[in-house]
Amino acid sequence: MGMNKRCFVLLSLIFSLLFVLSLKKPLPEKKLFRKIIISYKHKSYKNCIKYSGQYIRMYPKGENIIMVKLVLANSHLNTGEKAKAIEILKAHNLDYPDYEKNDQVKFLLGKLYYKEKQYKDSKTILKEIIVSFPESSYVSEASNIIEHIYKKGFLNKEDEELEDLKRLYSEKRYQMIILREPDYLTKSQKHADAVLFMVGDSFIQVSDLTNGRIRLERVIKEYPGSEYSLKSKKILEKLKTPVK
Repeated sequence: MGMNKRCFVLLSLIFSLLFVLSLKKPLPEKKLFRKIIISYKHKSYKNCIKYSGQYIRMYPKGENIIMVKLVLANSHLNTGEKAKAIEILKAHNLDYPDYEKNDQVKFLLGKLYYKEKQYKDSKTILKEIIVSFPESSYVSEASNIIEHIYKKGFLNKEDEELEDLKRLYSEKRYQMIILREPDYLTKSQKHADAVLFMVGDSFIQVSDLTNGRIRLERVIKEYPGSEYSLKSKKILEKLKTPVK
C-alpha cells in the first residue's frame, strides 16, 4: 500500500510537470521577432540577446534570421561584448554573401576591428567595401580609416601592397597584376624587385613574352643581389633567352 502511494505521488508530480511545460509553448516566430525589436528599441539589450538566442535556436531558417543576427550583434556591442559582435558579423559575411546591405555590415565590422586595434583585419574588410561596393555611401569613410591606419604607422603600406600582390600571384590572377602594375610600382619602391618579377612573369604567363622579358631583365640588371634576380634568370633560361 505504501509503495502504491509513493507511485501515485510520483505520477502526480510528473503529470504536473508535464502540464507546466505544456503551458510554455514556443512563441510563434513573428511574435518572438516583435519581442526582439521592441526590446532593442527600448535599449533592453540583455532581453534582446536572450530573445535573439531563442529565435536563432528555434527558427534557424526563419524569414527574419538575418535581421535577428544583426540586432544580436548590435546588442552585444551595446553591452560591451565586442568580441561576440565581431564573431557574429564575421559569420554573417560568410553565410550571407548576397545580403543587399553587406556594405553596411562590412563597415561596422571594419570599424570594430579598428577599435580593437586589429588593423590588418580592419583594412582588409574596409577595402572590400571600396572594391565590391564602389557606389556605397561608406566608401569615403572606409578610405579615410584605411589612410589613417597607414598614416599612423599601424601598418606599413608597402609591405601590405606586397602581400596583396603575392596573394594575386599565388591565385594566378595574372591579368589583374598586369592591370595594377603602375599602382604597385608607385607604392612599392621598397619591393620593386619583387613587383617587377611578379609582373614580368605574369606577362609571360599570358603569352606576352616581350613585356615579360623586359621586366625580368630589369630585375637582373637593377637588383643583381635579389632573390628575384635568380628567379628571373631561371625563367629566361627556360625561354632560351640570352641573359646579358
